Amino acid sequence: MDARNAKLDNLKGLLILLVVIGHVIEPLLQKSRAAESLYWFIYAFHMPLFAAISGYCSHAEVASAQRRKLVRDLLIPYLILQLLYTLFDSWLRGAAWEYRPATPYWMLWYLVALMVWRVVLPYWLLLRAPLLTAVACGLAAGLSDGLGYYLSLSRIAVFFPFFLAGALLQGRELSAPRCHAPAAVVIIVLLGAAAVAVAHGQHPVRWLYGSGSYASLGASGLEGLLLRGGQYTVAALGCLACVTLAPNRTQLFAHLGRHSFYVFVAHGALIRLGLRAGGYGWWTHERHTAVAILVAVALTALLTMQPVRRIVDIALDRRQWLTRRILRDQ
Repeated sequence: MDARNAKLDNLKGLLILLVVIGHVIEPLLQKSRAAESLYWFIYAFHMPLFAAISGYCSHAEVASAQRRKLVRDLLIPYLILQLLYTLFDSWLRGAAWEYRPATPYWMLWYLVALMVWRVVLPYWLLLRAPLLTAVACGLAAGLSDGLGYYLSLSRIAVFFPFFLAGALLQGRELSAPRCHAPAAVVIIVLLGAAAVAVAHGQHPVRWLYGSGSYASLGASGLEGLLLRGGQYTVAALGCLACVTLAPNRTQLFAHLGRHSFYVFVAHGALIRLGLRAGGYGWWTHERHTAVAILVAVALTALLTMQPVRRIVDIALDRRQWLTRRILRDQ
């Protein structure tokens, strides 16, 4: 196998592009049916698949080197990003700032989730039926009003089954026979149709985030369990389709995938800046949703360029100049 897994890079490249597209079109959801339908389609599977890929690449151990890696690659960058985004958001709004590391800013919840998942993983795998138990916890999370956004506990529980599924697949090839490709296309078409149907229904888009209780989303306990169970099913089908269709050779998406971290941490600031500057005032017609998608593609490509990566590395201490002075030698 090559030093890098081309299929994983292609999947990560596709997913990070979908993340940016989703965030770019989010301000248009109340104006555009096309944007709303596309948003539902993207969110139906892209975060579950991201979680699964993260699980596939994680180590099921808690050795000293792994704990150090968690602090170096996740905790310290998260604390820095939380500070920078808090300051940036306060500047945009012209309001006083308050640093609250226990309440992740916007998309930074995923870094907190990764830390928790990787710590919990080796212990969870000791259970007799780990995946079934994780699904049960994800379903049950919606019954509680006490989780919500604090430490992203609700999202951690809701998306953990996909992270765990990826971890359980470690050591196995993600390739699939070519004859499965038509089936994957059918799955994607059906998934898209389901997303459009739901988007035009009565359910709020917050169902996609996994951050609220069933009651806060206007559903009873039983209805919430059934709807989230349906979400899990649709997400699993979408993940299967993407893994089946992703090529095993290096392509354009592989470049995006190799540098997906930089896109993830930096795109939010540019989107918020564009929104604050009135960058969405041009939107006057459904066809302009396509322009928003092109902007998202260009933004994703821009954030993978070397000068941007160098700035992010310095800001987040990716070169570990500060980290080496914070962490003690072991």
